[in-house]
Amino acid sequence: MFDISSGNLSLLISNLTEEDEGLYSCWSNENQHKNFSLTVKGCTLSETEREPETKYTGDSVLLSCSCEDPNSKPEDFRWTHVESSGTEVSSETPRYKDRVHTFHKTTPSNLSLLISNLTEDDQGTYRCTVNHKTSADTRLIVKGCSLSGNEGSVEISRYSGESVFLSCSVKCSPRHEPDSKFRWKLPNYIEINHTINPTELRRLYQGRLHMFDISSGNLSLLISDLTEEDEGLYSCWSDENQHKNFRLTVKGCTLSETEREPETKYTGDSVLLSCSCEDPNTKPEDFRWTHVESSGTEVSSETPRYKDR
Repeated sequence: MFDISSGNLSLLISNLTEEDEGLYSCWSNENQHKNFSLTVKGCTLSETEREPETKYTGDSVLLSCSCEDPNSKPEDFRWTHVESSGTEVSSETPRYKDRVHTFHKTTPSNLSLLISNLTEDDQGTYRCTVNHKTSADTRLIVKGCSLSGNEGSVEISRYSGESVFLSCSVKCSPRHEPDSKFRWKLPNYIEINHTINPTELRRLYQGRLHMFDISSGNLSLLISDLTEEDEGLYSCWSDENQHKNFRLTVKGCTLSETEREPETKYTGDSVLLSCSCEDPNTKPEDFRWTHVESSGTEVSSETPRYKDR
């Protein structure tokens, strides 16, 4: 209230709620008064019935909820998952942590909810409630398969000649199986799946690549006899929005020294020309010795001039 000594009898009420609505009277003495009828407009939801939303695991969904009057600023609203005993759907709830977003902070009348990386457990009825009295329900149906480690990234290091197992799997809802949407993206910009021609697959990796039975949900990839050319990014994809990345590093042979002191020997002697990889675990897939002055003649037991020597 203001300074009554100045004759100012005004009343200021801030942060109005719908409960503040009604008749206000200013009285001076017993027979003098002035009435004010105050109407406080709250949030009336624009729709109370909505069509079900159907999504797939890994997708995102926008559950719409808004006030009919765009100037409304509801003082209290919340989203709940009805089938989970009214669990509140917010970033503070562990099962929804880092997966939900609301818009009311920038647009107070927009109470919509965005949920990302959907799982089968997200299926159910979602209720938008305003001021504990006005609510609207949306039924969410989540279909499909859930990729283990979706959007994850794994760093793997191997040596040439070794094998690597890139583990990727899906868990599907009843009556749903992994389909041809599954695929692997390889470092050479080639995509493969279980429908690829076996002859083409053998050509790509010379029989070194093995894929498993997709019907069991095992989408893994096995690559044997690794070479340095196999290094790069491998991605396992299920549907459009689910993937898991593998960054494969293949260590080859780096010679411990590239320049050596000359060796001096006499005829009839033996000589050991040392050459080794810096990393003792390296298994180089190809190496050879040559005699430079003999037009690069290979030095091996198969070459007549070095036979048995």
